Amino acid sequence: MNETADSRLFAALSEIQNATDGEAIAKLLDHLIAFYGLKSAAYLGTGIARAHDAEPYLAVTYSSEWVERYKDQRYAEIDPVIVMGLRRLLPLDWSEFGRLEGRQITLFGEAGEFGLGERGLSIPVHGRQGDRGLLSITSDLGEREWESEKRVYMRDFQVIATHIHDRVLRLEGLAPQPAHLSPRELECLEWIAQAVSLVVV
Repeated sequence: MNETADSRLFAALSEIQNATDGEAIAKLLDHLIAFYGLKSAAYLGTGIARAHDAEPYLAVTYSSEWVERYKDQRYAEIDPVIVMGLRRLLPLDWSEFGRLEGRQITLFGEAGEFGLGERGLSIPVHGRQGDRGLLSITSDLGEREWESEKRVYMRDFQVIATHIHDRVLRLEGLAPQPAHLSPRELECLEWIAQAVSLVVV
């Protein structure tokens, strides 16, 4: 990967680290779509507030009109990005949705009218305390270009999504808890570290 591509990731991680509030997270998403030439970006976090009935955390580059329309129509209940994305471990290319039906067709039709990109990728994050995050990006690239750039997106945005989720947790006063490993788990890590050092040498 060339220096310019790497610099985008480093710049994004630095900005995440320096974010001090929700407004900074929203600005970060604006910068991400500029850095990577994307159409839109959105972060959804669940289980990150102390109150059990709290609204999910949301930061998006979408227009306020689309956000209101989405909420009014209760699209979250049928949106495959959320329904499938939050259950996944690996990134979800929106082409995996298969055939859309009923209100899903309306959802994506209206999303296009409001300026969301034709292609999308969602990166799930699963926390240790039942918290979850989902970072979604969209693009208007053609199919061939998308398949090429998607490899970069999957590399960078898995890292970025994890760091955004971690930062949001900290901003909300729910810093991730340290892992408590068993003696056996520690022993396994030591063996892995030794094996890696042998390969490097």
